[in-house]
Amino acid sequence: MAGHGMRAVAAMGRLRAATHTLASLDLAPDEVLAHLDDLMVRLAEESRAAAANDPLDVQPTTASCAYAVYDPVSRRLVVARAGHPSPLLAHPDGHVAPADAPAGPPLGGNGLPFEAWEEDLSEGTLIALYTKGLVRGSPDDDTRIACLGHILAQQDASTREACDAVIYAQLSGRAAENVVLLLARTSVLRDDQVASWTFPSDPAIVATARTLADRQLTSWGLSDLTFTTELIVSELVTNAIRYAPGAIQLRLIRDRTLICEVTDASSAAPTCAIRGLPTRVDADSCSSLSSPNAGAPVTPAAAKPSGPNSRCPRTRAMPHLSPRTTDHPPTKMSHLVKVPSNS
Repeated sequence: MAGHGMRAVAAMGRLRAATHTLASLDLAPDEVLAHLDDLMVRLAEESRAAAANDPLDVQPTTASCAYAVYDPVSRRLVVARAGHPSPLLAHPDGHVAPADAPAGPPLGGNGLPFEAWEEDLSEGTLIALYTKGLVRGSPDDDTRIACLGHILAQQDASTREACDAVIYAQLSGRAAENVVLLLARTSVLRDDQVASWTFPSDPAIVATARTLADRQLTSWGLSDLTFTTELIVSELVTNAIRYAPGAIQLRLIRDRTLICEVTDASSAAPTCAIRGLPTRVDADSCSSLSSPNAGAPVTPAAAKPSGPNSRCPRTRAMPHLSPRTTDHPPTKMSHLVKVPSNS
């Protein structure tokens, strides 16, 4: 965030809250930046209006951002940038390279579109996102970036140790400066943690999808989740058949939670049609969510939604989501189901 002081802190808080909300919708990184750019434009308009009455009441109107999403199933990293330094990727073989996504204008800038950059990563790759203050201060910033890459290449260090090493090496002897460093090491889900099936758009395959999901849960020792998962699979697959053309993919992922994911070829997110839903949802309540109209109220409230097409509320009624008609990758509908602690 450009600027210092309470105005910058307040603007950063609004930007941070918006980022968390957009992240929960499972949008593509370049789309997230487009929404954040719109927010910064509105903040700039508010700042100009305030400055007309009080010249001292000026808020920051631009910010930089790097937004990254990593999929541990496909091992794919997707990055988009808005005037922010390129994240660094320290590969397990010691090679360090930037995630060279197009820089894009700062948030609140000239409104140009943002572009995403993708790459498949090996397990154990260290991803480093940082602010400009970490590499500023030498005649050539590339020198400090090279030093940063050398430290990150030490693969035997934990992320905490790597953070400490970078901070001590890059900031030692320098004046106090606002610096952010975020490190993450990639992991990969094993083949036996993922089950995936592709079906034609045919109502007859709903029963087949339920049966396959049931068998997979049994093989994972999660029979206690069969009933809940069958309801979720039925709802998501039926809606995909009813409202989206083309093939449908069902994917079950077992990690810290059980994820039930359905992907179709539609480019529009479904709406959440909740009529008369109580404010608080208990274990016996159901949701009536669909795409784009009301669907069968079969999804149990015990499931936790994920992504823009979630069909189940948490502990309160979900807001209405309007369908999108712009070109986007295939729609992905997910539910998270808690895996029993003894499994």
